[in-house]
Amino acid sequence: MDGAQIRVGNSRENNGINNKMCTKIKNFNRGQWNDFPCTKQVSGRYVTVSFPDKKALILCEVEIYGKKRDPINTANSITSQSSNYTADVSYSSGRATDGNKTACAHTEDKQKPWWRIDLLGFYDISGISIYNTKRTHTNMTGAQIHVGNSRENNGINNKMCTEIENFKGGEWNDFRCTEHVSGRYVTVSLPGERHLILCEVEIYGKKRDLINTTNSITSQSSDYTAHGVSYSSGRATDGNEKLCANTNDKQKPWWRIDLLGFYNISCVSIYSSRRNNVVGAQIHVGNSRENNGINNKICANMTPFIEEQWNNYTCAEQVSGRYVTVSFPETRFLILCEVEIYGKRKASPFKLIKENKTWEHALEHCRGNGMDLATILDEDDQTLAELEARKADTPFLWLGLHYTCILEVWFWVADHRLEFNRWADGEKTGDCDRSAVMERAEGHKWFSKSDYDEFNFICQKF
Repeated sequence: MDGAQIRVGNSRENNGINNKMCTKIKNFNRGQWNDFPCTKQVSGRYVTVSFPDKKALILCEVEIYGKKRDPINTANSITSQSSNYTADVSYSSGRATDGNKTACAHTEDKQKPWWRIDLLGFYDISGISIYNTKRTHTNMTGAQIHVGNSRENNGINNKMCTEIENFKGGEWNDFRCTEHVSGRYVTVSLPGERHLILCEVEIYGKKRDLINTTNSITSQSSDYTAHGVSYSSGRATDGNEKLCANTNDKQKPWWRIDLLGFYNISCVSIYSSRRNNVVGAQIHVGNSRENNGINNKICANMTPFIEEQWNNYTCAEQVSGRYVTVSFPETRFLILCEVEIYGKRKASPFKLIKENKTWEHALEHCRGNGMDLATILDEDDQTLAELEARKADTPFLWLGLHYTCILEVWFWVADHRLEFNRWADGEKTGDCDRSAVMERAEGHKWFSKSDYDEFNFICQKF
């Protein structure tokens, strides 16, 4: 088998031998399995093994390893194009996503024709496959595929995924994006005065995780009021692009959402009206409410911003937290019609136990169930514990922090030193038979309480 070639692609032309080379077979050993990793990224429907010479080809067993690419479901997506060619029927844009390879979308002969799909979601796009029939009279060479969130210039101003070369009719043509692109809109455009025909388009990518903000708590620096209507902060997450949150014209206005969970935030999408340009605003993410959340890490600066459409801002670095704040550094109104936040919730090791027990009995309960009383070592732990504390039945909750009179120190029962803390003023006492509690009220400070008091408590899974 030495010298045989393995090729992968979507073309049946020349029996698949014109497809990309996966690898060339060397050092083949009979009587055993021989593995041949592809030397570069290849994808497609057909795998061909061929000899360049005249000889017999014998294959007893072939196994192929890879991951199937599932296209994005575009059943409910919205398509459009520069114009509709009409003969006996209208060759409208939706024919390119109807699953029928013989029914094609077709524009008229006009300058710079384009076709666009609104995925109705925010996706990281990896590639696009296009099928045209052999009878389709259009030259796709030079066509460009753009991906992004802007409808400006029909989406052609968005980032380029790739430029089409070597397009073949009668088969699927796969085009991988040459750089990372993401967005809601995918546009195929042709330069020059010509028509554009697309029989089927499939788009590959992964949808970003949209955080459900239905029960989240919003607030803002002030509420603008007109004609008896308060333009309150909650209007920015009500799902209605026509109802906007609006602050008064004051210095450094801000809008904030408490996600009631600890999230790794990847992106924030904002929609605003024609009356409001929010270029220069900043998006902050973190766990602090200090300075209304403006002291938290910056996710992104809102530049550019295009009115009356969704603007997506991918965080420039890894940010995580409970609060997302949009702020302006100047004196002006802040108007946000809709805000969507994308990210993944962090798993919490903490579990609230709504039983009233002394500190010692709380410790026994946790350990008897394979856990321990909560240890809080940093800001992230504090945030996750706060999310449990706010649901408690008692005003305080036991933590695994205890004072020993013998050593005269506070220590965590999970054998950690006390470094990070959230003590309320004057509460870190040196009295015997005392342990730490977290208050349920906002602020969630720590207090010293008698071991014999009875409260809810927080266990920690290890």
